[in-house]
Amino acid sequence: MAATTSVAAMNLAAPVELGNPAQKASRVFNNTVSFARAEKASLAVSASAEEKQSRRSALALIATTVAVSLSGNAQAITGVKIEGPPPLAGGLPGTENSDQARDFEAPLNERFFIQIKTPDEALARAKEVVGVFPEVEGYISKKAWPYVRNELRSELGYLRYDLATVIASKAKAEKKALNAELKSVVETLESLDYAARVKDQEAAKKFFAETKSKVSALLAKL
Repeated sequence: MAATTSVAAMNLAAPVELGNPAQKASRVFNNTVSFARAEKASLAVSASAEEKQSRRSALALIATTVAVSLSGNAQAITGVKIEGPPPLAGGLPGTENSDQARDFEAPLNERFFIQIKTPDEALARAKEVVGVFPEVEGYISKKAWPYVRNELRSELGYLRYDLATVIASKAKAEKKALNAELKSVVETLESLDYAARVKDQEAAKKFFAETKSKVSALLAKL
């Protein structure tokens, strides 16, 4: 009896290991995460393998198609005859050749948008511009700004180049004064162009009058 009581006392005195609930939960969570990661890695490997297989199949299909196409059209490919360039398209009556830039038989100086004129030709064309002034003045009075800009970029667009060509042929003593007047004409033309772009009728009338006066004065000296 005494021995039994002693054993029972020893069993009661020994610590009872109940375990920590937090530690148990952590173990379960870690196991779950590890399983999820392994499953994800497995799916990624599987998807990568499927993607590679799909790419290989697509490349094989393309290679087969190209090979069949080449073998079927081998005769046609070897029989291609390279011709020369197409004939020049020309232009409408009264217009320049639309293919002038690639017309290698034409002189080089005729294959540019702005043709080099002789001083006499340049002066003649500059004097023709005076006949455009009444038309431009009418467009300004009607506020027809697109037409004003079109004239400034077409007929009047050559004016500065023609005047410069004529002045370049003059004696050195005359060039300095004439170039100063030409610079003033160009600046007034640019001011007129800006007034037309911003649709300022008063400024356009002012700069048009100045342009007309300066051009007439400069032409009289040439």
